[in-house]
Amino acid sequence: MNTEKAKRVLRSIRKIPHKHFVLHGSLTRSNTVLLRRPNVRFKKRKELHQKGIYATSLTEIAIMYATLENSIVWKYMLKKKEICILHKITNDTEKSTLNVYNGYIHVCRRHTFNQGGPLISFSKRPARVVRTFKISHEVLLYLWDKKDIKFVPEFGKTRDKPTAT
Repeated sequence: MNTEKAKRVLRSIRKIPHKHFVLHGSLTRSNTVLLRRPNVRFKKRKELHQKGIYATSLTEIAIMYATLENSIVWKYMLKKKEICILHKITNDTEKSTLNVYNGYIHVCRRHTFNQGGPLISFSKRPARVVRTFKISHEVLLYLWDKKDIKFVPEFGKTRDKPTAT
């Protein structure tokens, strides 16, 4: 995928009326999003630790879930309208880069979900997918180049651009 294609994919996703739809990022494609335990623990939101479906209205967050590996430790934060990915750096990973993959964004109807906050919507029942976008790892890298998202190590060290696997 080249830069122009990445831009087209982003424009298409951003045109989705978030008043009616939410985005669910995943490494796997599905016609129905099924319930599962979350990879992320929300310190202040204990109700979001339960089995369910988690979705968002923010395109960048959905792209991160669609392209970043589930087994690594990462989280995101909003900082003055800037999305930062915090990647836990250890001695083993300090020299390597964050691996990104190709994945999917599933678009689901909002009425299936309870609003969990400005970033997160939650459903306790399976959600039918009304549209799917294939997300190349290059979309995440394009957002990084554009400075729409920023990779920040938790310990304040600078971070090289992530690479695809």
